[in-house]
Amino acid sequence: MDWDVNGFFHVAHAALPRLRASKGSIVFISSSGLKRFPPGDVLSVAPKGAIEALLRGIAREEGRYGIRANSVAVGVVDAGMFPKLVERGELSQEWVDAAMRNTPLRRFGTPQEIADAVVFLASEQARYITGQTLFVDGGYTL
Repeated sequence: MDWDVNGFFHVAHAALPRLRASKGSIVFISSSGLKRFPPGDVLSVAPKGAIEALLRGIAREEGRYGIRANSVAVGVVDAGMFPKLVERGELSQEWVDAAMRNTPLRRFGTPQEIADAVVFLASEQARYITGQTLFVDGGYTL
């Protein structure tokens, strides 16, 4: 909690003058666990919930300066820690199968799909979007 939440706060606070000058955008990488809580994942999800609240505050308070603040809530992505956790047995095949069954698109995401969502929210194409969370999770939170 301390590192994640306070870390985000301090980075955002330091960046605000430059974001105001450039009418910039913040895009936070969050978790779909905020909407559909994954058992045993409180240490990951709870700080993201606090950061989401800070992000909405930034969107509300700093919008008058042209700053936009959004997040991308990520589901299971077949990259990064996920394959390593499966390989080490920290996520069982039963867990993987259940996650796949609970994802309407019946597949896990890719890093490129997450990057595409982040780039969209940071771009001029999203210039009228702020304070929002885009769930990029294959429908897991439905």
